[in-house]
Amino acid sequence: MVFRLLGEGVKWYHSKLKINPLRTQLITGTLLTTSGDVICQLAVEKKGLFDDYNWIRSCRMGCFSMTVWVPVGYYWFGYAAKVTRNTLIISKNLRRSLVPGGIC
Repeated sequence: MVFRLLGEGVKWYHSKLKINPLRTQLITGTLLTTSGDVICQLAVEKKGLFDDYNWIRSCRMGCFSMTVWVPVGYYWFGYAAKVTRNTLIISKNLRRSLVPGGIC
């Protein structure tokens, strides 16, 4: 039952990625970055949630992730995938033509 629900959640997430990839990655990246900062402040730095917790830092991390890191990463990895795909096709064809017998 748990695995079925988990599988349905993954299918839903992938369908959202296909429909609107940048928006989905913005939401996911912002939530992960902000929750990572919360975990870091609570578990690693041993700050209390209401005592000396730095809420501005968490908001700043989330805003930076949403406005800079996720969009730059989205477009960078899209560009890198396009360049790498073409490079892999060229290198595969080059290996086939250079290696006798077509063993590659």
